[in-house]
Amino acid sequence: MKTPSINLDGQEVVVVDKSMFQDLVYKMASNMRESKRKKISNLKEALEILGCSKTTLYKMLKDPKCKIRKSSVNGKFITESLDRELERLDRIR
Repeated sequence: MKTPSINLDGQEVVVVDKSMFQDLVYKMASNMRESKRKKISNLKEALEILGCSKTTLYKMLKDPKCKIRKSSVNGKFITESLDRELERLDRIR
């Protein structure tokens, strides 16, 4: 669909009707929702974020105060929870 444009004071202005504007707002809102979804990290990424070995990570997971949450996908972790655990460990040290 080609939108009409008007030349005002040397600047090109695009005319947008209400339905087109609502579509643009909907697309922007859906992009924002996608970016807020929980990100998932695999084991290698989790080890890089926490800066520890595999055995240390599994020991940390056994700690009842640990903030790390496993994802429903096998061997994956929720990135946000890794960040929270890292902050918790920094406060302890």
